[in-house]
Amino acid sequence: MKKLLSIYLIMLSTLLTAQELNCEITVNADKITGTNKKRFETLQTALVEFMNASIWTNRNYEVEERIDVNLTIMINQEIGSDKYDASIQVQSRRPIYGTDYYSPIFNYKDTKLQFAYVENQSLDFNEQNFSNNLVSTLAYYSYLIIAMDDDTFKENGGTKYYNKARKVVEVAQNNGYTGWEQGSNRINRFSIVDNLISERYSDARKASYKYHRLGLDLMSKDQVKAKNNIIQSINTISEIAKYNSNLSIVQNFSDAKVDEIVDIFSAGPKVDTEKIKSTLNTMSPANQANWDKIK
Repeated sequence: MKKLLSIYLIMLSTLLTAQELNCEITVNADKITGTNKKRFETLQTALVEFMNASIWTNRNYEVEERIDVNLTIMINQEIGSDKYDASIQVQSRRPIYGTDYYSPIFNYKDTKLQFAYVENQSLDFNEQNFSNNLVSTLAYYSYLIIAMDDDTFKENGGTKYYNKARKVVEVAQNNGYTGWEQGSNRINRFSIVDNLISERYSDARKASYKYHRLGLDLMSKDQVKAKNNIIQSINTISEIAKYNSNLSIVQNFSDAKVDEIVDIFSAGPKVDTEKIKSTLNTMSPANQANWDKIK
């Protein structure tokens, strides 16, 4: 009887700790010819189960609180027996209070993904040990997405999960795969999380909270105040861009938010759009054509 009760309590505990991610995954292998395509369908199914069934935190997420994530894995080349060169597009979003609108939080294309996969192999993640580069990459992005989402709801709320993402990087660094290396001049998995936990750029995380919680979440109640808070957030990111406009923090903000920012300042109560356009062009000159749409 005690054994049955113990099993029941374990099952109940698992049920009460809902999974954090609502992840859609597409594995595109159109570039691969002359091979068994069914393995990629099997891989896609296994990855969806891995991402959505894994428990990444010790928190209880209601079903409606799960973070929407979209992953597209493009298989570019078969580079060995059951080994592939690929890229992965990672996108996440979060709902905005009082609306049916979802704001993009993360939008990044990782072009340095190589992995080995044998059809029907198990996909298991262990924080302490490296076993599969694809699994480690997905675990890294899971923690990163949760951390970035947490930062939008509470100032510096994502610290614990940035540190977990950093741990994944450290464990993966010595296993011969690109994308994890320190000291690269390019944006990669190391530099993304390293920037986010750096004290030097800590204001960027505070700006994310102000932009989302005190900006977008306030739009349904007080658009003028919300827009002013969003402007302050953009000003903060722009100041960080003066150090280096190629920082991952700046690039992700621009890539994820460009259409949203244009929409915010092109409708509703007017603010000083010329000033905000000037700031945006300083922050992200590559998007000048988009910023010029703000009227």
